[in-house]
Amino acid sequence: MRKLLFFALIFYSSLIYSIEKNNDYDSAVLLNKQGDSLYAKGKYQDALKKYNLAFDYIKNTDSVKTKIDILNNIGIIYDYSGNYSSALNYYLKALHKCEKNNLNAKKAITYNNIGALYFLKSQYNDALDYFKKSLEIELELNNKLGIAQSYENIGIINKNLNKYSNAENYYLKAYKIYNQINNKQGLSNVLNNLGALYFIQKKYDKALKVYENSYQIQKNDSDILGQIYSLNNLGEVYLVKKQYDLSKEYFQKSLKFSIKKNILNPKNS
Repeated sequence: MRKLLFFALIFYSSLIYSIEKNNDYDSAVLLNKQGDSLYAKGKYQDALKKYNLAFDYIKNTDSVKTKIDILNNIGIIYDYSGNYSSALNYYLKALHKCEKNNLNAKKAITYNNIGALYFLKSQYNDALDYFKKSLEIELELNNKLGIAQSYENIGIINKNLNKYSNAENYYLKAYKIYNQINNKQGLSNVLNNLGALYFIQKKYDKALKVYENSYQIQKNDSDILGQIYSLNNLGEVYLVKKQYDLSKEYFQKSLKFSIKKNILNPKNS
């Protein structure tokens, strides 16, 4: 506890020093990092305050890439808050700066965020258009991670459009690249998406196989949160297969990890 408090004091002192020195760029970067930390903890409105303050510091500087990052961060918070019009407004501001400064890597990220916004609004065809735009740039840049993520996003859209064969094809493309670059989180995530695709088609044995593969990756990578999702998925499949003992076993494991991760607090139940 002392260590965490000491760190917080040092961080705060650095921030004050930066502001006193009128170093707008450093102040913006520090505030943006604070926003990221709050976002990771699910404190979205507190994160939004930090991001807005960060942008106030940096808006009159020539640090275009950081401006774009912060604008996208603000847009993401509005997305999570369900304020899609404000989210789109900030994404379009970011996109304008990307286009004006020919920043294609940032442009791909912004396209992806706009696609995610339309996905949240269930406007799947619009989402698909933006995910494809993001993919086109990632292919030009040969950004393997970005390509895999775009394939996965396009797969998700196809699933929601009931184009299951297309969805499977894109998931498998993403899986192949994640495997090439040894991205464990990407592998486990796309396997869970593939499992959900098989589940909705009542291909339960195939769903079990990929969910189990995802779970093993997460175990080896000490990904507790990922294990919670995979264990739940496995429990659900065994439930519909009426293998109740196995279903109970996986749900209980998931519950145990949820309590350990403090996602569920038994004292409040």
